[in-house]
Amino acid sequence: MWLKMLKEEKYFNKNLFIFGRPTASIFRKFVSLFQSFKFIKEKVKVSVAIINANNIKETRGCIRSILSTQKIPVLILVLNNGSKEPITQLKEDIKKEGKCIETKKIGLGFLRINFELWQLSNIFLILADSDKNIGFCGGNNFLVSLSYLIGLDYCLILNNDARLTKNILAEMLEIIKKEKVFALSPQIFDKEGKTWYAGGNFSWYSYKYLKKPRSSFLYLTKVHSGCAFLVNVKDYIKLGGMEEALFFSLDEPYLARKILKNKGKIMVAPQLSVIHRIGGTGGRAGSKIHDYFWTRNRLIYSLRYNFVLIHWFFIFIYSLMKIVKWSFWLMSGYKSRAKNEISAFRDFFKRNWWAGYLREELNALDFKKVIYGK
Repeated sequence: MWLKMLKEEKYFNKNLFIFGRPTASIFRKFVSLFQSFKFIKEKVKVSVAIINANNIKETRGCIRSILSTQKIPVLILVLNNGSKEPITQLKEDIKKEGKCIETKKIGLGFLRINFELWQLSNIFLILADSDKNIGFCGGNNFLVSLSYLIGLDYCLILNNDARLTKNILAEMLEIIKKEKVFALSPQIFDKEGKTWYAGGNFSWYSYKYLKKPRSSFLYLTKVHSGCAFLVNVKDYIKLGGMEEALFFSLDEPYLARKILKNKGKIMVAPQLSVIHRIGGTGGRAGSKIHDYFWTRNRLIYSLRYNFVLIHWFFIFIYSLMKIVKWSFWLMSGYKSRAKNEISAFRDFFKRNWWAGYLREELNALDFKKVIYGK
């Protein structure tokens, strides 16, 4: 059954929010919508994709860092991803910097999105306010697809808890054009100044970041950082973007494997830096979102990339480790954490992917119903 599932890829590559086949029909309404936004192409060099999901404080800080540190014209794309938290403070910040020049509304039946186009001096900002959470992976696919429709060549995918350093976008653009790589990540530091990312490698069950640069010069790596990486928009669209079934977490090794399989290159620029405040996008380790998705997506990752016997060996070992941890948590009063991870296992085996049992809590789109009609 599992081998057949792997061959058919029934639950993979079912992306709804990446432009092009087989989902181009979703973007038919967006094509006409963004005809009036085409003028942006002549005025900006790069877009920055930011997702807000009930963390408006971090998103406001992220946008302020772009406005205060970047000299080149930029299009900031902000997706308010089905947040229950009001975004009035964000709009007040934007009003102080510029004016709204156009508004649009799009209804897809299963999703409604309100667009506002703002001009802030030499920076444009599109605020897309979605009534449902389409996930970190779906959200970034959506924003890169909008960059493609507008006609931009490059997009920086950026966590809302990241902060840019002075003029980094111009320097990253210069490097990616010269080196002709698929993706470029800077060295990323935590707020204490310690290296958080300097490259990455795969493992048979996950992936890991390098905590020390291999060189002071540019070098190739196997895994980019989802916190901050610049991509060639056309290559990203052609490759199919992130795997939306993951919803959140472990998106890096999935996309990186696709990049390398298609002979693309991923590069680290250790001389450039971004500050990662950590925890703003999906919560820190110990949060419900982190525990659930990190556990479930490791199982999906193993299913996708390991041979069948190795996959079942991994499940056996991983389950034993988790049972020990759950027992400790239950005895120590962490019943809710054990429940989240047990639910992750249950949803994996039931193939209730995307947001799984957290769908209602996250106000997430019912992907299963939209894709499979049930």
